[in-house]
Amino acid sequence: MEACPSCGSRDRLVEVQDSVQLLEMTKVRQKAKGYHKFKKELVHGEKIGRNGKLAREKRIIDKEAKRKIHFVEVKNEEGEWVIIHKEDEPL
Repeated sequence: MEACPSCGSRDRLVEVQDSVQLLEMTKVRQKAKGYHKFKKELVHGEKIGRNGKLAREKRIIDKEAKRKIHFVEVKNEEGEWVIIHKEDEPL
């Protein structure tokens, strides 16, 4: 058994645990002639937000309708999803 790097004791049991959380983000683009790169784009999924917590994001960019819609939600203390960012504006 190796000695503790902090105190040098050899009678300690150290366990290391690791966990992985899979997050999924999906991006779909509709392409059409006359539109640069795409006509409509949809992004939807989970991510780690600025505060380091799990967040859900939904973003729609519709060049035909000339609209951008963007929502970001995080869980509050009760476990409910709450919108922290809401954007619906013309392009």
